[in-house]
Amino acid sequence: PSSAMTANVLMVAGGGGGGGVNAGGGGAGGLVFSSGETISGSKTIVVGNGGLGGEGYNNGFDEVGEKGNDTSCLTYVASGGGGGGTQDADGSTQMNGGSGGGNCGYQTNKNGGSSTQNTYNGKGFGNAGGNGVNDLNGGGGGGAGSPGTNATGNGGTAGTGGDGKNYSTTFTTTYGENGWFAGGGGGASQTNTGTIGSGGQGGGGDGKIETGTNDVAPSGLPHTGGGGGGAG
Repeated sequence: PSSAMTANVLMVAGGGGGGGVNAGGGGAGGLVFSSGETISGSKTIVVGNGGLGGEGYNNGFDEVGEKGNDTSCLTYVASGGGGGGTQDADGSTQMNGGSGGGNCGYQTNKNGGSSTQNTYNGKGFGNAGGNGVNDLNGGGGGGAGSPGTNATGNGGTAGTGGDGKNYSTTFTTTYGENGWFAGGGGGASQTNTGTIGSGGQGGGGDGKIETGTNDVAPSGLPHTGGGGGGAG
């Protein structure tokens, strides 16, 4: 701006990719909202892409969803969402992010990823991902407004993605998912007797039950920071 202005600033990082096998959902990108920011002069804004989803049965780290990328503006950084955990790779570090990714229950550590988002004294938001259970159901990715839920037992339910935050009264329903941003991805179920986890409000992708060899779980909704769904 040619002169100082006061603005409401909303920043959302890229969401994490869902895991590839019996997997957890990707964590939402971290969210920063600051009202009444004074802005003047030229500023650099970096918008982070979402992370790629994990691949199936590679017996390697590629099964874990990729972390999303950071978004930065002014003095703030929104941290990319954590990737979803998976059956054949321990993604404990990669699952941490702005909101944590959900985990698969196959690993010794079944806990979802943690939030690494700076809170900036109440301006930054992120939550942990949900836990996996046994080797069939994945936890939901965390959202900016609430954590991902844990999966339940055999033939049970994968975890749902945590809801994001609603800024429709500030920015209208034109942006995000009807004004919501940064929802976590839903967890997956390998067995058709189980139930997938739904994505959180704010662009989180739903998990997917394994039905064939070329299954693709839903992505997070573009331009929301939502995490990707986990694949069965």
